[in-house]
Amino acid sequence: MPDPARVYLFRGGFAPAGDTVNCEAPLGLVAAASGGRGAEDADGVKQAFGGCTFWRDEETDERFLGVWDRRNAGRFRTALRQAGKPCIFRERPPARLTWWTSAPTRP
Repeated sequence: MPDPARVYLFRGGFAPAGDTVNCEAPLGLVAAASGGRGAEDADGVKQAFGGCTFWRDEETDERFLGVWDRRNAGRFRTALRQAGKPCIFRERPPARLTWWTSAPTRP
């Protein structure tokens, strides 16, 4: 049985909404949860959750994709659980925030 994926759940000051809950998962687990397109999954996550974040560990090249907001983080973890067996760590990922994007708001 494969090791559980490390999913990071933490409160941080990054989000456009201010200090809120963030949830970051390894890119492979996000790909498994959303159809397996790798980095292209960012567009799907952005549309489903109203935005996404991308983190990268420059030493190991490990990449994480995630969301912010308590409600989005809960929905995101539910999707990840259906794709695998994540292990939740209540800390920031061992990576640097590379970029973030949000879906355009409706008029």
